[in-house]
Amino acid sequence: MTKAVILAAGFGSRLMPLTSDRPKGMVALMGLPMLVRQIAVLRAGGVEDISIVGGYRAECLDALGLPVIANPAYDSTNMVESLMCARALFDGKDDVIMAYGDIVYEPRVLAALLQASGEVVVTADLGWQRLWSARMEDYASDVESFRLRADGSLAELGKRPGSLAEVEAQYIGLVRFPAACHAALLAFYDGLDRAARYDGQPFPKMYMTSFIQQLIDRGWNVRPALIENGWLEVDTVEDLQRYEALAAAGGLDPISRLAQAPEPAELLARLLPAPAAAPSGVCDIRAVAARLLMPSEPSAGTLEVLDRLARKIEIAGVLHQRYAEADMKALPDAPAAGDMEAAALLAAYLLAFDRTQDRRHLNTVLKALDGALRSPRPACRHELDLLCARRLGEHG
Repeated sequence: MTKAVILAAGFGSRLMPLTSDRPKGMVALMGLPMLVRQIAVLRAGGVEDISIVGGYRAECLDALGLPVIANPAYDSTNMVESLMCARALFDGKDDVIMAYGDIVYEPRVLAALLQASGEVVVTADLGWQRLWSARMEDYASDVESFRLRADGSLAELGKRPGSLAEVEAQYIGLVRFPAACHAALLAFYDGLDRAARYDGQPFPKMYMTSFIQQLIDRGWNVRPALIENGWLEVDTVEDLQRYEALAAAGGLDPISRLAQAPEPAELLARLLPAPAAAPSGVCDIRAVAARLLMPSEPSAGTLEVLDRLARKIEIAGVLHQRYAEADMKALPDAPAAGDMEAAALLAAYLLAFDRTQDRRHLNTVLKALDGALRSPRPACRHELDLLCARRLGEHG
């Protein structure tokens, strides 16, 4: 198991006026808040236990439906202190992924982080110059050192480089702390000199790169998860504008492919390629989902069935493939629903919401994705999350 904590406490002054009423991570990138995009990738990669450290306008984070850990000193501290507000997560049971709240990344980036090994694993982009040159004119003035040893471990990061030769990759703000090292990590942090300065910063404002460098200097085996593009960072309004211009010109995909949610009907048709039918008196969830492919649906009868199946999702937490229509009890020979079938049914609920504007159907999907549906866990989580996020953004 792996947990994740997203650091989203900061104000984001360079994104004003977009951050006047929301934290930086809730600013939309190509139609969806950055945090929504990141959470969708984490869930699609099997990371279900996700917490967020909030500070500025933290109440805006409640809409994400995840635990929010407060950093009450967000306006006078930096990333390391935000991370340590979540130190209870470092219990030695599960690896912890730490992510900055102003980045988005493709599933392959997360996969690289999960596959790499080390006492600390730091994600870094070998193709960083492509992203930096797209973001700024004089990109060489805004890079940090990232040097590897001959054995592949990390020797240095976060310093002002003497030349681009000292920039073998760029740290992206995505780190994994393996469970076996949690106790030592917390002890190391607790033992740091509070009166010292770290790369010119007082202890409360220590950069995350400075903290990781301290670990390296004390002999920790810090290893990189090396990627080739596949992520974006948003620091300024100009970043957003440049990404949108690149996307319009077809130039963003080579840097990072931002997931686009399919229409629910498209997803449903992909999940149910063959027509589904059920014998009389039997409620087959595949057949129910397939009904929503018809423009004339949902009929009153279909809506009633959807309401009854919603109770199976939200109360029982388990879906079977077939039920008796009379009492909605699972048939004795009915197998458990598969993950694709569960996803198809949830896509059908989204279609029902789009056509009726009845919020109950959207809520059923949100509850299922948030864990109410324990078995099976739906397939296509990434797409379903994005579809829900778009509807929440449009309808509040």
